[in-house]
Amino acid sequence: MEQLLTQVPLGGSQYFKWRWDAEQKRPFCEWIPIDNIFIPYATTNFYTSPRVTEQQDITEDTFLQRVEQGIYRDIGQVVVSDIENDKQTRSEQANDKIEGKQAPTKNIDGVRRVYEITCFLRLKEDPETNGARAPYIMTIDEATDKVLSLYRNWEYGDEKLIYRDWE
Repeated sequence: MEQLLTQVPLGGSQYFKWRWDAEQKRPFCEWIPIDNIFIPYATTNFYTSPRVTEQQDITEDTFLQRVEQGIYRDIGQVVVSDIENDKQTRSEQANDKIEGKQAPTKNIDGVRRVYEITCFLRLKEDPETNGARAPYIMTIDEATDKVLSLYRNWEYGDEKLIYRDWE
């Protein structure tokens, strides 16, 4: 909460996201900087956006935990590249300068970027929707361009396929 509140005057809106911690067997909350949320330019409202993308920079350990827990599918070899400092936004660079952080030159933690996308898709292969427009949550790995996960984003048994808001 402290991270979020200190960033509100600088970036405006900020986000919290609840996740399940399988090791601790409890939910936990994490701060999502405004710079890590992407919505289509023509969208007028976050809550009515047809697509919301969250950029996540996760360590190799976190990635492997999510594979072991069945959150992500196993895509085989884990590809990790050196850190590119130009991937930081200007506000991230300014924030790091204020906090006295220096960007590492070697990626010793195996940090990788994944995108979690809450969107509407038309999947002909889904027997519940028969190709109709429906809400899903998809995760894509930037290094391999592979889909790591795809989840339905509506209540079980909901015939109207109403979008569940997780943000």
